[in-house]
Amino acid sequence: MARVVLDSQHDLDVILEPPKHTEMTGSVDNFAAVAGYAPETSVVLIAYTRDVTAGRTMMRLCAELARRADNALVDLGGLIFPPNAPSDRARGLATSRAYVAGHPGLVLEKPYEVDPGLYWYTHVVSADFIDAWVLDEHFLPVV
Repeated sequence: MARVVLDSQHDLDVILEPPKHTEMTGSVDNFAAVAGYAPETSVVLIAYTRDVTAGRTMMRLCAELARRADNALVDLGGLIFPPNAPSDRARGLATSRAYVAGHPGLVLEKPYEVDPGLYWYTHVVSADFIDAWVLDEHFLPVV
């Protein structure tokens, strides 16, 4: 693990490791089914802040790393929501889908099981999508 200092108030951890299954986001097979390829290595970026400026900086770093890795896709580990999205699953998911559809680039939904028979999603996105999303006035980091 390496610590990357963004500025005097923000830093993040960078972890290079083989891809693995997690209870939160599902398996590498889930990613391969959605993205069309299985990653050989994963780069995990963790920001310990909900600060929008730090979130934008981290996402720009993700976009640059994705481009340098033959335009790899970025698994955000959660869904992108606009501010004030409804909290119930059905309306929240519909709001999320409408919001991301308004940006250029590729956005995929990777399903994972949260309870037997109950699924939720994480967004898998392209660098082009990230470029547009971080410029959106309603940008919020995925938490």
